Amino acid sequence: MRRNMIACVLLLAACQGERGPAGRNGANGREGEDGEPGEQGAMGGQGLMGLPGAPGPEGPPGAAGPAGERGADGIRGPEGPPAAGPSAAGGGFSYRPSGFVGCGVLLDLVDASGLGEDGVADTAVEYALTVYSNNDVSVRCNATLGAEASAFSAYYPAITNGAASGICDATADYPPYPPGGGTPGFWRLQIGDTGLSALHFDADLNHPLDGSSYEFVENDCSAFVMDISGEWHDAAISDVL
Repeated sequence: MRRNMIACVLLLAACQGERGPAGRNGANGREGEDGEPGEQGAMGGQGLMGLPGAPGPEGPPGAAGPAGERGADGIRGPEGPPAAGPSAAGGGFSYRPSGFVGCGVLLDLVDASGLGEDGVADTAVEYALTVYSNNDVSVRCNATLGAEASAFSAYYPAITNGAASGICDATADYPPYPPGGGTPGFWRLQIGDTGLSALHFDADLNHPLDGSSYEFVENDCSAFVMDISGEWHDAAISDVL
């Protein structure tokens, strides 16, 4: 029996031909169904801030604001040199300005109830003095209290007391006012012992401001002197007086 089986195996091996070529691949199987979605992963860290973008175009200009109130007028400047004219021998003038001082101050003297300070300047006092080469003196002054204003000017030849004192009076009447109105007060601008000063006089009985004064300092004033060629130069008050 065993011999017969071996003989059959040998017979089959002897009769088997060469192996043929590989067969073609079979068709792909159908795609499987999608699986269940996985859980969401953790959020990553914030990235770096990007560079700022370029500025946008300039917007249209806004409407102009209302005009401010007009400021107070400054003190009038010094007079220029006289025009060319005949000599003194021919009966004309031979003098010219030699010095000028212009001073101004704002004072707080009244409030809503009368005399008193409320932090708002209500009084302007201004004084201008021109000295000539022959020592004649001309003065101008004005005092303003609210809407009320008063001005005065004078020319004093060298031989008069006015040339030495430079007196210039400007009316400014302050409360309290007596029945019937009383006498208006005034500021007297003048050359004092220590420089230029403003004194207030009021003839009304026991008026609080009667005799009050203000001494002008360099910061209140502008001073100039004129050279022989007719040019003005900055100076101190003492250079003019």
